[in-house]
Parts: sequence; structure tokens; C-alpha cells
Amino acid sequence: MTTQPSAIARLRHTWWLLMALTLVSGATAETLAPSAAVVVAICVTVAVKGSQVIDHLMGLRRAGTLARGLMQVYFLVVPGLIGAVVIATG
Repeated sequence: MTTQPSAIARLRHTWWLLMALTLVSGATAETLAPSAAVVVAICVTVAVKGSQVIDHLMGLRRAGTLARGLMQVYFLVVPGLIGAVVIATG
């Protein structure tokens, strides 16, 4: 089984996007004061990264709605809860 060049290009694009989002959110968290806007921005970044992982790395883009839906809920709810706790205690 060979991998199509377009699949390799999409995978490479996904990895570059994940690395860029990680670096930007890490730099943001380290340099800016932890305001609610910063926490929300980082939580949104985590949700976007989770969506990318679900679609491109886990191969759930065409999976059944239950499997994909559970993973999407996880990547939305967990960062949201963490962000809410950070904002509430900050």
C-alpha cells in the first residue's frame, strides 16, 4: 500500500499547523498576563488543534457520527472546563 502524494502533503500541512498553533499559544501564555481573553484564545486554539487531530491524524473525518462526535465533544468540553476554572480562580 502506497501513500498518495496529496495525503502526504495534507499530513505535512496538518503537522505544520499544529506546531504553529502550539508555538503561538505557548508564547502567548508565557508573555501575556492571564486575562479572560487570553484564556479563551488559548482554549479555542486547543479546540482547533483537537479538531485537526480528529480529522487528519486519527482518521475520524469519515467515521460514524458517534465516534467523531464524542471526540469533538471531548476537545470542546475539556478546554472549556479548564478555561472556566482558570478564569474563575484567576
